[in-house]
Amino acid sequence: LKNALSAHRDAMRTTLIPGLLDNVASNLRYQSGVHLFEFGRTYFDLGDDTVEIDMVAMIATGSRREAFWGNQDPGTAIGETFRLFDLKGIVNTLTGRLGVPALTYEALEADALTPGQAFLIRSNGTQVGYVAEVDPATAEAFGIEDRKVYAAELQLEPLLAQASEMNLQFTGLATQPAVFRDLSLLVSREVP
Repeated sequence: LKNALSAHRDAMRTTLIPGLLDNVASNLRYQSGVHLFEFGRTYFDLGDDTVEIDMVAMIATGSRREAFWGNQDPGTAIGETFRLFDLKGIVNTLTGRLGVPALTYEALEADALTPGQAFLIRSNGTQVGYVAEVDPATAEAFGIEDRKVYAAELQLEPLLAQASEMNLQFTGLATQPAVFRDLSLLVSREVP
């Protein structure tokens, strides 16, 4: 960019994952499990043309759910951490709810991804994204040490094109936060 806001952000992004890795590193100071997503645009230079691609990216690390009132959450097994196939399940649920035909997964090799833990995602033979474990050296470069980080990135256009005939309906958002534990006490009337 000719007029970049900072030296750190002097180029158009080709992936959403670095920004999410920065956010994961910041959030790990406050909680044991971080699960984030972002809708955004990526840019690719094809000679004289620049191609813009709308993407959705997801990233997760640590525990599946934050612990309550102690070191562990009784709602989940002790030591139950987020895994690659949890993120794959989220991708399948998202595309399934959009009415996208079944996805296929094949091995993927890339520098910033862990070998044997990265999969290219296709729908009707079209490449739509990937799901993978971020290479530990890459995670460490963002300040995330000694933990596995999982990421997925999907192109929106081919997914939405396949979902275009689906009758989508809106369901209102919850007005109250989710409750994972309900506590009831029986107390004498004399207790103030």
